[in-house]
Amino acid sequence: MLAAIAALLPARYWQVLHRLPIRAMALPSAVVTIFDGSTVGGQGFMAHAEMAADRAAQAALDAAERQMAGAAQGGDPVTTLTPQLVSMASVVAFTLFTPLGLLATYLAVSGLVRAGSVVTHDATGDPVLSALDWMVRRAGARAGASLAGRHRATAEGPETPDRLFTGEGVGLAGVAFAVVASRRKPDWTSGTILATPDGWYRLGDPFDARLPHGLRTVCPLARIGTQEVLRKAVEYELPPLQRGPGRLG
Repeated sequence: MLAAIAALLPARYWQVLHRLPIRAMALPSAVVTIFDGSTVGGQGFMAHAEMAADRAAQAALDAAERQMAGAAQGGDPVTTLTPQLVSMASVVAFTLFTPLGLLATYLAVSGLVRAGSVVTHDATGDPVLSALDWMVRRAGARAGASLAGRHRATAEGPETPDRLFTGEGVGLAGVAFAVVASRRKPDWTSGTILATPDGWYRLGDPFDARLPHGLRTVCPLARIGTQEVLRKAVEYELPPLQRGPGRLG
């Protein structure tokens, strides 16, 4: 029973509850949810339809009395309602406009979706809970990234022009130059080719270094020949070469 209830949770939580046979109970749990939705919906609809039929019958009697009394000329629209129309209207009204009908529809649809996911070998939990979990995690990730960005901006200080050092001057072996930037460069990823007026360079793994002026991003550059295949090139003009400040990492 615990595994069947836990199967409603988003699938990413199933690993935390690995001691429970959640995947084995995913399909039975979905079937029970469909059955519960059908039961709740059936019982609720019968009561709703009975009330709707009573109101329709009473409306027809009232219309007939008005016609007999001469208060209305011609046929009253209420008297033209057939039992089939009353039944269809009751189904729509119950399904879409009553709390019990919405609950029954939700249970049935949720169960069908979960059962389908099991059949396709991609079992998942309740779709609404999964969607809420995704939105909460997405909002949390955005808030965390925003907070980290503010902290980094504070550590970096004011934005300054890039500075260029030799690899030997900053203690980086096998590196021709190192570009020290006050901000991260989104397009500068490991393996990116820099096309400069002074030649072609391949970017190594950028890393952070704390210098007296603040947190800096260090981009190692290795010289390459122009005959190499250039898969990703970024045009860049090297800044003036400066004397190395010592070891950066």
